[in-house]
Amino acid sequence: MQINYKRFSIIFLALFLLVSSIIAAVYFGFYAKKSPDIIEEPQNILLPQELSGLVSTASDHGFGELASSAKAALIYDANNDKILFAKNPYEKLPIASISKLITALVFLDHNPGLSKTMTILPEENVIGGRLQITPEEEITVKDLFYISLLGSANNTALALMRSTGLKEEDFVEEMNRKAIALNMHNSFFVEPTGLDDRNKSSAYDVALLAKEAFSKQIIREATTQKEYQLKTLNTKREHTVKNTNELITNGLNFTGSKTGYLNEAGYCLVVQAENQNKKIIAVVLGSPSKQDHFQDIKYFVEKGMTVD
Repeated sequence: MQINYKRFSIIFLALFLLVSSIIAAVYFGFYAKKSPDIIEEPQNILLPQELSGLVSTASDHGFGELASSAKAALIYDANNDKILFAKNPYEKLPIASISKLITALVFLDHNPGLSKTMTILPEENVIGGRLQITPEEEITVKDLFYISLLGSANNTALALMRSTGLKEEDFVEEMNRKAIALNMHNSFFVEPTGLDDRNKSSAYDVALLAKEAFSKQIIREATTQKEYQLKTLNTKREHTVKNTNELITNGLNFTGSKTGYLNEAGYCLVVQAENQNKKIIAVVLGSPSKQDHFQDIKYFVEKGMTVD
């Protein structure tokens, strides 16, 4: 019997390709399940349908004359889960150092202990606000945490991230997972300080972030002190870091606060204020000046507290 080698070769090749495809599918399918999902930046602005009944017009609550020079603004009644006033609440904008609130939440998930001794590496002395200490000087993780939030220092935020033992890419992955868990559908983060203008969110998402962050006592304490004092552990040098929110001492009963500024982001601020009956979260993003964003927030809080 004569063997048709050409036909045999074709059949063999087809079987080889089929078996290879099956092996590859099983191999990559198995490891895909074990590997973390890659979080990609959402491309579209998402408008949560469940919020359609919550977004109130300004005139609904006596805000008819209210105007804000910010690109986006929001007043949120946290107790009643109701938006009292909103301007472009879902627009994705850079939020600068407000990013440090989600950095703080991820840190708390991986807290190595507030008394742990740390130094700040030379490469962590990036631009923007920073704590002026030498690479040899030792401070605690608590110092890093408080100064990152109260003083918005970028070098302490990077050292705080490093204290968790996570690599930067893994830490940022956790930031985006946290955002998803908080239903921050119009938010995306690429680094922990807020220096990169690709860190984006919306006024509504920032309110959700603030509600969660300011539910943590340590974040409330860190963001509402007028100043924070520390002494380096080995050189005994004393430092006093002032709160970047100049309204802290204005008697507005803040229970949470975080500022942010970049050229690309403008002036940004989110606060939580409380009295016996109300808990108001106010957000401004993309304000043209420091005076404007403080003025807006002050009026938003005062007005929000009067709404029935």
